[in-house]
Amino acid sequence: MNRAMIILIAVLCCTPIATAETSLNGEIVPKVTRDIVGSPLTFSKIAFAEYNPEEPLETNVDLWIVNPDGSELEKIFDGVVSTRVRFSPCGQFVAFKGQDGKHRIIDLEGNVLHEFTGGSRSENDFSWSPDVSYMLFGVYFDGIYKYNLGDSTKIRIVASSHRTYDHNPVVSPDSAKIVYTHHEYEHRYYIYTVDIDGGNKVLITNGSGTSYDEQLNLNWLDNDHFIFKIDPKNLIYYVNKGTHEVIGINPGVSFSKMKLSHNKETLAIFSGSSLYFIDASQLPTGIVTPYSTELYAQAFAWSYDTDSCYYVIRSSSAILRIFDKNDNEYEFLDPEDLPEDIGSIKDVDWSYGQVEVGPLVTPLLPNPMTWLQAPDAISTASIAMQATAFSGGHSPYSYEFDFVDSPTGGSGGTDSGWNGNSYADSGLRVNHQYRYRCRGKDNIGQTVDWSSVQSAYTEIESCTGVTFGAVTTTSIQAKSTNTPSGLTRGSSGLIIRNKTGGTIIVIGRAVL
Repeated sequence: MNRAMIILIAVLCCTPIATAETSLNGEIVPKVTRDIVGSPLTFSKIAFAEYNPEEPLETNVDLWIVNPDGSELEKIFDGVVSTRVRFSPCGQFVAFKGQDGKHRIIDLEGNVLHEFTGGSRSENDFSWSPDVSYMLFGVYFDGIYKYNLGDSTKIRIVASSHRTYDHNPVVSPDSAKIVYTHHEYEHRYYIYTVDIDGGNKVLITNGSGTSYDEQLNLNWLDNDHFIFKIDPKNLIYYVNKGTHEVIGINPGVSFSKMKLSHNKETLAIFSGSSLYFIDASQLPTGIVTPYSTELYAQAFAWSYDTDSCYYVIRSSSAILRIFDKNDNEYEFLDPEDLPEDIGSIKDVDWSYGQVEVGPLVTPLLPNPMTWLQAPDAISTASIAMQATAFSGGHSPYSYEFDFVDSPTGGSGGTDSGWNGNSYADSGLRVNHQYRYRCRGKDNIGQTVDWSSVQSAYTEIESCTGVTFGAVTTTSIQAKSTNTPSGLTRGSSGLIIRNKTGGTIIVIGRAVL
């Protein structure tokens, strides 16, 4: 039974573990024997997308989260697109694109907080804003989009010209600028910056030689400098945003991906084989000395803390391992204890709360629920009603109408169940009083309080005709030919109106 695993390596202060003779700072470090100890790391969560070939195609990539001590391993979503899974900077939420084409933001219990349609290739390069208020993503032959979490709106801030690809948008640390890649003719690239609203578009640099529409792994070092890479050339570029100066850096090793630690101190480069670290302070000089970890990495993620640089990798090794700066190895998941076969790990990310944020959804209003149309009879057997439509929260919304009781003893009253904001209760008794209340919820489970209780009578039958009884010189007795139901209930009763006046015969003419 094959189980593809991830290796978890925890390292403090961005100092790689001593698996080689020379450390990152050039000191000679002997290799050591690691002893397993029991102290767990419980400060954060690790998320990974896992391919399971035994599941149906539409759900065969699952999203899992687990504590770094191996506890609370849980599958929280079926059917993700495996190329990118990302924690929010606050560590409370996970973003991904589903197999159905919809982007989702979920909490750590798997509840969907936001859901929106992206577009072709939009799963490849979405990114969070530093304050967790919006997300950015590129759509093939379309443009750069901004999704605002506060009001659930999606806005195109950069429009692509004919058959070009704008992608890999990344927000600067001060949230003032976005840097992104513009590809033309597949292998020619342009790097632009724009304001957060898409204004003040500036071409910073351009060139050729990328792979087909390559993801250049753009990342900001600070508010004035950013880096990117070109895979076929094995080059890293250090760019000054203000002067447009570009420094090309050859690390001397082959790589296809790179990730900068969140404290901006260490750059990881890897290619599905060897994993190397570069001291980021060397980048402005144009000369770097990569440090080989002698680890195999196909997927890689830094933890989201700034004081320490833990990292997690997916390796070909069939074990899960965690280390600390003292080279202690911690007990983690035993491969034999995993709940199901795992085909392969597709992507991985590590959370660590940096940013305090409020709820990603606005309050659901009105609360308590109110009536747009109070219950009202539409026939002798039906009563219709309508709740006020929601604002806030997260759509789609559901509404529930509760049949409270019938003070007059009428039968047939029923609840609506969760449905739209209109409801007609049918199968009721003639001329009986029925009482109702309503409430609603959004698709992440926010529920408002019940409305006030309102009532209505079903309609009474019409009279089928009028018959006459005793007639005197001063009165005429009139009565209904049928007896409508419940004439003694509430304000029920009969009204017989005189439709024509009396007629007096006076010598050859009629006087009304």
